[in-house]
Amino acid sequence: MDRITVDGQVVTDPDMILREGSKLVYHRLAWKEPFAPHLLQVLYEDDDMVALNKPSGLQVLPKGIFQQRTVLAQLQWKEWKMPPSSCSKRKNVQLHPVPVHRLGRGTSGLLLCAKTKLAKVQLASYFAEGAANAEKKRMWLLNP
Repeated sequence: MDRITVDGQVVTDPDMILREGSKLVYHRLAWKEPFAPHLLQVLYEDDDMVALNKPSGLQVLPKGIFQQRTVLAQLQWKEWKMPPSSCSKRKNVQLHPVPVHRLGRGTSGLLLCAKTKLAKVQLASYFAEGAANAEKKRMWLLNP
């Protein structure tokens, strides 16, 4: 059973009022995550990005019962060839690549991950621009 403690004491009163400086801790019991594929195939990698082949059944970001069996967790665990942070152009280097977009857990396909903050912003803007253009085209097709 999950439990909450305040200053080391288990909370039993749901109306308890916290005092300033109190230490509140939520103890979540471990659970066994359902099976999820865990092999990520790297299709392309350079100093700015990584393109992965995400298998169906693997969640991209932690959510619900999937907290560790995710693409993000795997990106955090793997050793990546990250650009040197000492390069003046590369002051925006992250600790590990991060997904730029999501694919549903049941969807397989190409997933782009950025190694730098600048690459994340640029790649995300490409996706946003593509979505806006697709919407314009859809509207034009519906109302020529």
